[in-house]
Amino acid sequence: MMEPMSAGMGNVGYAASYNGGPMPTSPGGTSPMIMDDGTAAPFFHQYFQLLANYFKNPTVSHTATKALNGKLFPLIVEAFKRHDKDGDNLLTQIEAQAFFSAFVSEQVGFFSCLSGLLVKSNFDKSEISSKLSEYKRNKAAIDARAFAVLCGTDADGYLQIHQVITALSLDTKKHHEFMRVFGLDISMTDDDETYYADSYH
Repeated sequence: MMEPMSAGMGNVGYAASYNGGPMPTSPGGTSPMIMDDGTAAPFFHQYFQLLANYFKNPTVSHTATKALNGKLFPLIVEAFKRHDKDGDNLLTQIEAQAFFSAFVSEQVGFFSCLSGLLVKSNFDKSEISSKLSEYKRNKAAIDARAFAVLCGTDADGYLQIHQVITALSLDTKKHHEFMRVFGLDISMTDDDETYYADSYH
């Protein structure tokens, strides 16, 4: 299994955590940011850091989005593997819920990502604050709807790896559908939903 690493986002070091495991630190090896607790959290943390840097660009191109998806891809896969205990590229209901809960946690940067997307959508500070407050008030219900979108037609709550890749890769149809649940619908390019999915059916 791949260890948490700095996939295109600078040098991320490790500091000893309180339980003795590695804790990713900020570039330069200082300010520990998140503990590697054995879940998908460290990979999602890096995923959201890459998105944060991406959102800082005033304009983006189809090529830039493709390049970003290339960096996100191994992080998404390794995050999935952290919860895929038997390695069959399928998460059970319990595994899928744990995976999704890690993704939408404030700890790994999900809220900051939402803020970045709102800024990119030209919302002002008061609108951003209002939307984030609304999400926090209704987090359980909104997260449940987003999870349903992630699972797609699989009403049994199981989650396949290709579903995750298409939903978490930028500018796929599934990604737009997923983000609309959170009140966002940003289209930066016209990327194809099958960008990575075909190899994981």
